[in-house]
Amino acid sequence: MVEMAILAAAVCFICYLVLCAVVVIRTGKTAGLRDLAHAMRGLRAVLTLRQ
Repeated sequence: MVEMAILAAAVCFICYLVLCAVVVIRTGKTAGLRDLAHAMRGLRAVLTLRQ
């Protein structure tokens, strides 16, 4: 069970890194990463409220 949680966290982290790379490639600069960070923070807040 713990291994599945670690695997899920690793997959989520890799997807986040891919998303960051896509933002940088599409915009051509790293300024969009701040907006991405705000969106991820908002998503985390929504997901923690559901518990």
